[in-house]
Amino acid sequence: MKRLLVTTDLSELSKFAFATAKELADSLNAGIVLLYIVEHEALLVAPPYGYIPVDIIREHE
Repeated sequence: MKRLLVTTDLSELSKFAFATAKELADSLNAGIVLLYIVEHEALLVAPPYGYIPVDIIREHE
């Protein structure tokens, strides 16, 4: 099965890009894999040894 990987930041411009990707996928009889990555500052500056507070973990479940 053919698939297109489409990344997004959920902005208005990315909605246009998704519409374009959908047209391309339809013409190729392909599926779409949509990728949205969330950065959380608390996870980027976690304390030593990889400790992540429980409230942060629960927030992302």
